[in-house]
Amino acid sequence: MISAQQLYRPDKAEKKGGGSWKSNNRELFYSLHRDEFPAVTVMHRCVVHFIPIHKQLPKCKQHPGFIVQKMYDTKEMKLWNIIDKDNQLQEIDELVQKTIQRLGELPDIETAVVPKNSHIQDHDELVQNTIKRLGELPDIKTSVVKKNSHIQDHKK
Repeated sequence: MISAQQLYRPDKAEKKGGGSWKSNNRELFYSLHRDEFPAVTVMHRCVVHFIPIHKQLPKCKQHPGFIVQKMYDTKEMKLWNIIDKDNQLQEIDELVQKTIQRLGELPDIETAVVPKNSHIQDHDELVQNTIKRLGELPDIKTSVVKKNSHIQDHKK
């Protein structure tokens, strides 16, 4: 048996009052929930980057893997930013530091305004605003670009 920290896909993490969170395909939520499971159920290794909410995300092509910016409270069914100076967990700080060692220092997002001790009540709205700013993000499984391919004018 293997003991591991539980990470949740946004669509599998329930909201208080019902429903689930919307997200891009790279996002996972960290939780304090630990679980044990048989070692034979492990399919493969994956990379998980712990990125503070005020930092720019690394480009997927250069740094593939999942992104964790929020912690999921399984009892309250709420999300919290992973970096909150008043109640920051040492284990999360260590995971953020390991990510920085792997990727280097990430630049701040200049336009991000994140209230201190903020509970993310409308995560879906934040995701929709990001999608508006960046455009729809491709599915990781299906985003294949052929060498020397050209993007045709989408208006045609």
